[in-house]
Amino acid sequence: MDLGKAIGFSEVAPSETGAQAGKGSARPPREEQLAEALRSREEISALLDTLLEKAPAGFAFFNNDLRFLRINEEFSRMSGAPPHEHWGRRFAEILPEIRPNFEDHLRRVRDSGKPELRIEFSGQAGHGYHDLLVSIYPVRTEKRLLGVGAVVVDLTEQKRAERSLRDAQRRLGGQLAFTRSVTDNIAEGIYAVDQSGKATMVNPATERLLGYSAAEMMGRDMHELVHFQHADQSAFNKEDCPLLRVIRTGQPVRADDDSFTRKDGSVFPVAYASTPLIEDDRVVGAVVAFHDITHQKAAEEALRRSRDELEQLVDARTAALQNAASELQSANVRLEVSNRELQDFASVASHDLQEPLRKIQAFGDRLSTTNAATLSNDGQDYLKRMLNAAGRMQTLINDLLSFSRITTKAQPFSKVDLAQIARDVLGDLETAVERAGAAVSLEPLPTIDADPMQMRQLLQNLVGNALKFRKPGVAPIVRISAEVSSDNQTCMICVCDNGIGFDEKYLDRIFNVFQRLHGRGSYEGTGIGLAVCRKIAERHGGSITARSKSGEGATFIVTLPMQHEKVEETISGQS
Repeated sequence: MDLGKAIGFSEVAPSETGAQAGKGSARPPREEQLAEALRSREEISALLDTLLEKAPAGFAFFNNDLRFLRINEEFSRMSGAPPHEHWGRRFAEILPEIRPNFEDHLRRVRDSGKPELRIEFSGQAGHGYHDLLVSIYPVRTEKRLLGVGAVVVDLTEQKRAERSLRDAQRRLGGQLAFTRSVTDNIAEGIYAVDQSGKATMVNPATERLLGYSAAEMMGRDMHELVHFQHADQSAFNKEDCPLLRVIRTGQPVRADDDSFTRKDGSVFPVAYASTPLIEDDRVVGAVVAFHDITHQKAAEEALRRSRDELEQLVDARTAALQNAASELQSANVRLEVSNRELQDFASVASHDLQEPLRKIQAFGDRLSTTNAATLSNDGQDYLKRMLNAAGRMQTLINDLLSFSRITTKAQPFSKVDLAQIARDVLGDLETAVERAGAAVSLEPLPTIDADPMQMRQLLQNLVGNALKFRKPGVAPIVRISAEVSSDNQTCMICVCDNGIGFDEKYLDRIFNVFQRLHGRGSYEGTGIGLAVCRKIAERHGGSITARSKSGEGATFIVTLPMQHEKVEETISGQS
């Protein structure tokens, strides 16, 4: 017996003349009719079998115990099991994960004799998840119920397509909502036109910028409404409109110097971009995005005016610089003359002025030696004062010569070992150091590009000041040190003492010529030493300053470049 074939559902009554069929006589008409009926039934059964097996829907038949009696190929594909594995088994044994409970529906149809149509089931079946649409109906003859049949349509792909469509619609809806949110809230005006140039969409910014409501613009020709004239208010033909040219050519258009006209008739400058709308490879319209560039134009105009004003200022400044250069050239000429005069003065001071001064001192000394006894007390006092004044005059002339020679007798820069210079200075001042009972410490000093004679003069003046301006009864302590910058470009030379110090409010004053903070009766000197130090520092492209408090000593700080590149001529020219 073929378990894959349907069991016959018709009953055939035995023939009344069947017992005589084999006696060789002709068949009675009734037997022939019966045989013909059987042949027709077999043909119909074969036809039904073919239709059942090849049908695109699944078919399953269950007996009255609700066990599989027969299935077709489509049902076998969906269940993932061959037909013979279904025979005599219940639905839940073959497809346990299908929901809702399939057998409840089979039982209800069997017991009620009423079909249940279009029931949706889903779950794991065979090698994948399936969505099923099932119709269940009773199978019976006129006399009795033979079982229950089910027609199963696999809706899996359809459901998947529907879900994909819903997802796509949801994403599209989100995108449309996002796009609408952007276009509604963006500051730029955006509108769309069809092939004839009539508005099909406008955003709120377009309404605000143009002064028209959306209802007033929809369906209107936007060129005729807002773009009919140039920035100079001359006529603008529609055939020449670049916003509509994009519809004819399909090529985007951009412009940053055009104008639109508002509802109130006012014209304002705009920058815009027009992009074609394409459907099925053909242009069906355009989208225009634009913004008001009034402020930009105003800024450009302000920039132009500023540029013109700047050019005028530059011209005026250039003229002023040319005048200043001319004046500087004249000043340089005058400076050269002054330098020559200063050199002449130095020559005079070193020869002509000192010659009579030496005679005064010489004859004064001779008078004091040979004729002092014949002089009255007043005469001896006058002679002593004359000799003291001549000595001060000699010192003053020598100091002035030193000050002038910083530039007139300057030497070229060379590599100078400041440590060696400092040792030489301390050797020269050895007597003064011993007389003052001073303690002088010398820390490491660098080698720099400088005039060696002037470096010696600089350190000698600073150390000499530290020994001179000491506290009464207190042995001087002098420390000479230096610090080089991290980039090795400059060095800072420090001469520190424990002397009488000074109030820093006089800081600028102490470096000027002939400026003294103390009378000649307290401390000797002409007040030129620190002025010489400043002039030397400036000639070397550096500076000098000091830190001090009255009664607490002083620290003089000289900052000088480590190296010079053709600085000599520049500095000398400025001196």
